[in-house]
Order: sequence, then structure tokens, then C-alpha cells
Amino acid sequence: MNPPRPSSPDSGNQRQLQAMMDMFSKATGLNVVAVDLNGNAFLSSEEYSQVSFCRYIRGQVPDGCEKCRKTYYKACREAFRWSEPYFFTCHAGLVMWAVPIVLNQVHIGAMICGQVLLWKPDELFSEELEQFLTGLPPEALSRLEQEAQKLKVISVNQCQSSANLLAVIVKYMANACDSDLIDQKNLLEWRNVIQNRLEKKATALAGETFDYSVYRKRERRFLQALRMADQAKSDRLIPSLFTDIEMLSSHNLDAIRQMLQELVTLSSRALMEAGIEAAPILAQVQEYRKNLGSFQHSEELFRYTHQLLGRLLESAYLRVESPKHNSIIKNVQKFVEDHYSEKLTTARIAESVSLSPSYLSALFKENMHLSIHDYLIRVRVEKSIELMANRDLSIKEIMVKCGIESQSYYNKIFKKFIGVTPGRYRNRLL
Repeated sequence: MNPPRPSSPDSGNQRQLQAMMDMFSKATGLNVVAVDLNGNAFLSSEEYSQVSFCRYIRGQVPDGCEKCRKTYYKACREAFRWSEPYFFTCHAGLVMWAVPIVLNQVHIGAMICGQVLLWKPDELFSEELEQFLTGLPPEALSRLEQEAQKLKVISVNQCQSSANLLAVIVKYMANACDSDLIDQKNLLEWRNVIQNRLEKKATALAGETFDYSVYRKRERRFLQALRMADQAKSDRLIPSLFTDIEMLSSHNLDAIRQMLQELVTLSSRALMEAGIEAAPILAQVQEYRKNLGSFQHSEELFRYTHQLLGRLLESAYLRVESPKHNSIIKNVQKFVEDHYSEKLTTARIAESVSLSPSYLSALFKENMHLSIHDYLIRVRVEKSIELMANRDLSIKEIMVKCGIESQSYYNKIFKKFIGVTPGRYRNRLL
């Protein structure tokens, strides 16, 4: 009946929040669990899942955990509706209450407390239990009656006092902005982003076909942005990619995991192709794969993947520690991207930032892990890919517009960076 306590690989101060919940539980003798807006538990006191009455129901009642979640979901909504502790009876007849969790005026979820009775189990309790849990065999009901004798019995005043104390603790935790509550706020924001995009896309695609070919084109634009270190474009595409994945996977968690893992693998390769040091990237990707199975909800997967992509992108966009050098590198990149169609030399590029060609070459190589010449080639190749969408332009015209004079040379450098020739890329991938 009670969900197992989940864990999050990137949870910052979980031990502190856990300690507060455990102290409350030990001081009051009451168990407590934190749930999100859908009624899913994300943290619980140490003894919460150990209540034998609930454990037995979880094993005997069909969809016991789901019924529990639905109960929490309704209680959470009522707690926000009244902005105070909300008392309720769970689907198995236990008395509980929900305290709303609000962080920066955003509804996060609720603390659910209780698993108690207001009087010793008697014949009336047994009758109500049979009504709550219809369909259970007599021997199962008899066992539950035995387990009910172990439940804690408290007074109405104790219920109210405990609820008030828990409300004070929750308010303190929210004001302290504990990282676990911030995690839940971020998950909620991701859920809203994906949900809103799904609704908009469903409307926009009404009567149209949406399949993997559409997703692959967006994916290729994203990888292109990575290779070009185009932060604005890559950041803008990530939520769209996630929305596509949610739709193409038909909301299946395993399918989402598989597609996200593939996206991360392709992203890491693109960054390594852009000259980023391989070892740190591979280490982060390995850690990502190890943790990916820990998450049980799509918004958690998307949030965790977004965090990883953010760290990987940071290695591409913030590769220099010195603000002075960082400014120089960015100015060089901008100059190349503004003048890639012209005849560029290292001397002309160096002149744009008032440095000697030899010093700039060494500085650029040290910080970008590739030469200025290779960066110029990459920019020209990527810009040529953008022009390929215009079918009125021939491959030769595109090549010339990007500052490349030799057809054979263009084929050679394009295949080096992209893996196929320009003609094959245009005909098969665009």
C-alpha cells in the first residue's frame, strides 16, 4: 500500500530533510510521507512503509498502491483548496491528514501523516473494513483485523496538534528552500513544460503525420547546434526534443529511457567531434546511464537528462577560465561566423581582436582544443547544412556561398565532420 522510499541521484540535502521527518516521527509516534501533486511519494519517514496493516493490504488488495496514490492525490488537492491541514480516511479506513507544501508560491505536494485510528478496532471497524475492501476472502479480512490491533490509537486533539506541528515544520522547510523541495518544484515545472508542449503539438498536428522522421530532423539540428557551440539554439531545442520523445514513446517509461539514452550518446559524440576533451564527457555519460534506471516518472527522466546536457554543454560554452580569454575566444567565434563566406586567413582573424596570428593560434588551440583553421572549416560545413534546406540551391552554389572553392575539398571536409558526402546527406537526411 505504501510506496517504497524513492531515491534521487542528484538530491542535495536529502539527509537533512530525512532527519527532520524521522525526528517528527519519533517524537510523535506518527509516520509521515512527502508526496507530489499526483500522490506519488518522493520521501518518507523511516518507519512509514513498515506498518504491517498497510503492508498486508498492499500485498492482498488488487492495485493497493494505486488506490493509496489516488487517496493521496485527492487529499493533496483538498489541502491546497483549504490552505491548511486536511483530515481524511484512506481507502482502508485509517485516519490521516495532509499538510500542503508550497515553495515560492508554487504548489509542490503535501506531507501525509497518520496511519492511525481514533478508537480501538471493534465490530464497527470490522464492518467498515469489509465495506472498504470488498472482494477480500474471509481469511484475509481476519488477518487484517489482527494487524489492525497493532495500529496506533490517538485522540482528536492529538491529531490536530500533530497536524499543526507538521504544518510548522513544512513551512520552515519551504522557507529554508531545502533542495529536495526545490527538486520537486523543478519536476513540477518540467511536467508543466512537457504537458503544455504536448497539448500545443496535438493541436498543431491535428490531421498531420508526426513520426520519427520529424524527430530525427530536429535531433540533427540539435547536434548541429552542439557542434557549433550555439547555446541559444541548443537550449531552445531541448524541450521540443523531450516533447517529441514523450509522444513517440506513447508515454512508455522504458521507451523514454531508451530514446533519452540515445540522445545523450549522440550529444556526447557531437561535443567530442567539436573538440571537447573526451574523458570527462564519457565519465558523465557513464554515470548518467548508471542512474537512469532509478527514476520512475517521465518528468524525473527529462529533468535528470536536462541537467546532464546542461553540464555537457557547459564544457563546450565555458571552456576558458580567464574572463579575458573567454571574451577573446567569443569574439573570434563571432567574427568567423559573420565572415565565413569570405576569404579568411588567420592573420585577418587575429587582426579583428588585435592579437598576433601566432599568439591567437596558440590561445585558440589551448582553449578550444582545435585550430582556428579547423574551426573555420566546421563553421562552413555547418552553415552549408543550413542552406541545404533550400532546394533551389545546388550543392556547388551552397559550397561557394560558404566560402569553399573546391568541390573535391568540400566533399572531403564534409565527410570528415559529418560522416557522409554533402549529396548523400541532403538526399537521405534532409
